[in-house]
Amino acid sequence: TNTGSGTNTGTGTNTGSGTNTGSGTNTGTGTLITSEHSHKPGVAPVSNKDTVVSGTGVPGATVTVTLPNGTIKQTPVGTDGKWEIPLDKPLKAGDMVSVTQAEKGKKTSDPLVVLVTDVLSPKAPVVNPVKPGDTSVSGKAEPGSTVTVTQPNGKDIKTPVDKDGNWKVPVTPLKPGDKLVVTTTDPSGNTSKPTVVVVPDRAPSTTTPIFRKNSISWACSGIA
Repeated sequence: TNTGSGTNTGTGTNTGSGTNTGSGTNTGTGTLITSEHSHKPGVAPVSNKDTVVSGTGVPGATVTVTLPNGTIKQTPVGTDGKWEIPLDKPLKAGDMVSVTQAEKGKKTSDPLVVLVTDVLSPKAPVVNPVKPGDTSVSGKAEPGSTVTVTQPNGKDIKTPVDKDGNWKVPVTPLKPGDKLVVTTTDPSGNTSKPTVVVVPDRAPSTTTPIFRKNSISWACSGIA
């Protein structure tokens, strides 16, 4: 009997571990500005007769107004959410006003641009003298506006005013006592006060004084 036995045993353990720990504290003082933008302010309509720019905003925020000439004015928003900036004089129609708002801890808002509107009526038009028999009426008015002539029969005739302020319209032959009502309206729709013209009985006369020693006599001419 031949008996053999053997045992071959091998064991191995490979263990690795590591810990990486870091800590730090960064402390500073100041106003923290986040990436969030402020809300745009509310701005009331601005016209060419206003002496202030006003609106609404976030209480405590700062509103900045940039005027057409580059002047910058700032004001805080009140606790009631309102703000107002005075103007040295009314702005011109067509001017642009830029308004922004900066809330605490936020970036300044995008600008809100406001167009200055025209609410002022133009001056009443000037009408040249008329006489019986005239078939046209002319005069002066605000350049770019539209003149309306209301004839004695009630019919309106409109015409644009040229760049030099001149205008002229054809009318039914005028008679003594006829009344013409003339107004002008600007591109914004503002209408002037009327100019009323009454056709005289005759054309205006012209007189030329002739002075003589110890006496005065008059030479009359141009009487229709």
